Amino acid sequence: MLARLEIDRSVGFGILTRAWNVLALPVTLSLIGSRFTPEVQGFHFTFASLLALSVFAEMGLGTVIVQFASHEWAHLGFDPAGGITGDPAARARLAGLARIVFRWFGVASLLLTLLLVTGGGWFLRARGAGVDWSGPWTCLCLLTGVTVFLQPCWSLLEGCGQFPNVNTFRFFAGFAATIVTWAGIWTGLELWAAPAGLATGLAVGTGLLLARYSRFLLSLARPGRDDRCAVGATGAACCQPGGPGETPDRGAAGPAAQHDAGRQQGTADPAPPTPPTPPAAGGPGDASGGAPAGPALSWRDELWPVQWRIAVSWVSGYFCFSLFTPVLFRFHGAAEAGRMGMTWSLINGLTSVANIWNAPQMPRFGGMIARGEHAEVERLLGRMMRITTGVVVVGSGVLLAAVVGVNHLALPVAERLLGPGATALFLGGVVLQAVTIPISTCLRAFRTEPMMEVSVAAAVLVTLANLGLGIPHGAEGMGFGYLVVHLVIVPWVFRIRRRMMGVPAAGESR
Repeated sequence: MLARLEIDRSVGFGILTRAWNVLALPVTLSLIGSRFTPEVQGFHFTFASLLALSVFAEMGLGTVIVQFASHEWAHLGFDPAGGITGDPAARARLAGLARIVFRWFGVASLLLTLLLVTGGGWFLRARGAGVDWSGPWTCLCLLTGVTVFLQPCWSLLEGCGQFPNVNTFRFFAGFAATIVTWAGIWTGLELWAAPAGLATGLAVGTGLLLARYSRFLLSLARPGRDDRCAVGATGAACCQPGGPGETPDRGAAGPAAQHDAGRQQGTADPAPPTPPTPPAAGGPGDASGGAPAGPALSWRDELWPVQWRIAVSWVSGYFCFSLFTPVLFRFHGAAEAGRMGMTWSLINGLTSVANIWNAPQMPRFGGMIARGEHAEVERLLGRMMRITTGVVVVGSGVLLAAVVGVNHLALPVAERLLGPGATALFLGGVVLQAVTIPISTCLRAFRTEPMMEVSVAAAVLVTLANLGLGIPHGAEGMGFGYLVVHLVIVPWVFRIRRRMMGVPAAGESR
């Protein structure tokens, strides 16, 4: 049964994390409703929407990292000490990728922090009378900058098949952050509760990351001088069978050709030692300096042609999914923004639950494509579409029934949520969107971004609906526009899928 649902350890911990979030959400909302005024609730959720501007710093590079790392990891594995072993050329390219992305995120995190502190502060001052928001906002901006800077570590590990451990770490980090946030709300910290929780989760996640993968990160930072286990003293590979799904301290090694997420078999190909080459002259896209011999990975020629299209899609995503609360905050006040934010956080919970099946499949799709297993790609895509859609449909029904119930019983929490009509409109759009999530994941594993035009169109249409319908009609107008936009977008996505793969849409009878 678990195999049919594509549930392995990585998906299992992802489900556990989302299950904890689902179970914790009523407690969080209850605390917010009882301890926050409607205005403070509005600031709390507006903070979250503004912090989502971090997508402009990442610019889709996290997805690109997973795509490119998965292709290189097909020829690499872990040595018994937790470092990287395998094909020297693949290792050189993986190390080059790491250097490129850490430079990018270092600059981007600094610029993002400055933008959030100054620009976000200007936006919030328009409705900030009577609410102590400045200090918590500045602290959140600084912590968000640190989080963005560390993003390449997690994306590299995901691309290298480490979803089981990454999801495990995220569970414990999220658990700790939630407990601290609850304590902060309960003890009257108000808006300071969010930065306290974020700081705790960041500390726990980073601590676990360094405790388990410091050797892995060091191997990427020093590929030419720390290549200890590529070849044994006698010329035979010193790695042992295993895979990226196993923890490095258990001696996981071997090629990362994966038929199941987090599982691989085989040994590294024996090869004579390859000495490191001196740094090659080149521009900023040249990442070969100090790495083992092999073709250099060029940001300009390889990453950017994929990244810019994903970046446009991701930036468009901000306007599709994060603009509701700020528009209502600006034109309808903090209290209405708080109702939108609380409802949208519940709806986002549905899509995040569905996405835990899809996120671990990116390296699987990438590995299958690299090996030319296109029939397997089609079968996996079909299963993902059925699972994702089913999860969202069931969850939407439960959520809508709950909103109708609290309104019928006139419970106090009903005053902190959108009404049943607006909620139903948004849920209808989310169900339609869920059908397209696995298609996007699969097609992006081809190291291209076919959804750019769709994303831009959706962003423009949703933004126009938010302004044209949301300003005069509030959340109900926004929900109607959101549903209509997805009725237009979904058939477009299916046409792209058929054009690229040349087969009937996944999920249809085969």
